[in-house]
Amino acid sequence: MARTLDWLWAPSRQGRPRVVLIRSWLRSCAISFVIVVITAGAYVSPAEAQATAGAITGTVVDPIGGVLPGAAVTVTSTGTNEVRTTFTDGAGVYVVANLTAGTYRVEVQLQGFNRFARIDTEVQADTVTRVDVTLALGDFAATVAVTAERRTTDVQKTPLPVTVLSGRELEEKDVERMADL
Repeated sequence: MARTLDWLWAPSRQGRPRVVLIRSWLRSCAISFVIVVITAGAYVSPAEAQATAGAITGTVVDPIGGVLPGAAVTVTSTGTNEVRTTFTDGAGVYVVANLTAGTYRVEVQLQGFNRFARIDTEVQADTVTRVDVTLALGDFAATVAVTAERRTTDVQKTPLPVTVLSGRELEEKDVERMADL
């Protein structure tokens, strides 16, 4: 044991006792550890540790249960009037994420269907509120646009059907029937 202590107190190549170098190394390791812990703590604030946002999701279908892709879904906060709009995907599903806790109005619309509105949809922090929508068929209003264009015909150049009859054929034909030709 005496030999170990002698080795610790013996001068190193730098001329200082090894025990001093070891203490210095341990001190720098401890300081580095504290710096790492403080730095890591700066990136995770208490506000981020608690979830403050929720989401609204759902599926939009027609009256017989067919999914409706491309429907516009508008979510409006009744407290702040913040508006978020998204569209349903190919499976008729929509998701509006990162909503602050509060009350929202959900509106869904798609051409050819009646507009859907649900007022007072509650969103809680760290929860997903489900609002499934069935859109009813809307009234179709057809608009027919007719455009007329004037066609002019040059009578001099337009060939007219002409029937040439000989004198004998003319005598054989009834005069009234010739008027129909």
